[in-house]
Amino acid sequence: MLWEIHEALNNVDANIGIGWRIVRQIDKYLMNIPDGIDSYTREKAFDMQIIQRVLTKVRGSEDQMRELVGKTTAEGKHEPGKLENILDQYSDSSPFEGSRQIIARKSKELNLYGFTV
Repeated sequence: MLWEIHEALNNVDANIGIGWRIVRQIDKYLMNIPDGIDSYTREKAFDMQIIQRVLTKVRGSEDQMRELVGKTTAEGKHEPGKLENILDQYSDSSPFEGSRQIIARKSKELNLYGFTV
């Protein structure tokens, strides 16, 4: 999944992507979550790592980012882009609820400002 996200990001801008250091940090983080904590599962932790380590890289103009984050219609309905399609393929790893909210927010930013930060 991380490789597919890396390729999607890298196709938009050759300077962004997911490096091996980030992959190792995500892995180390997930491996150090204690068992038996119902309030913070590995699924939630993986979602949080995508938000913190990957989605922070998704910033740029509408021309660059529209395909990645999707489109928000005038009625406020969100149409998914490449990133959400990738998350859908790996929904058995996590529902990625937080990541989806961030992506939808970035899509709205594109509509309002013409860029996302």
